[in-house]
Amino acid sequence: LADLRLLLATGEVISGPDVYRHVMRSAWVMWPLYLISITPVFSQLFDWSYRTFANHRYQVSAACRLPAELTNDEERE
Repeated sequence: LADLRLLLATGEVISGPDVYRHVMRSAWVMWPLYLISITPVFSQLFDWSYRTFANHRYQVSAACRLPAELTNDEERE
């Protein structure tokens, strides 16, 4: 899975940095960051930052990896 994806109630799927923009637009506390993320220069910076992190997420945190197939004993825990 290369990008974060979000399925909206309308059935539309958004992905990548647009997911973060959608969440920021939905929370009034995040509106200033949303407005910054849609301005022309900062929009490109926001997209580049997202893509850079997405491409290196396994180096940043092992928590981003999906676990290997679980055995029956591990599934019960």
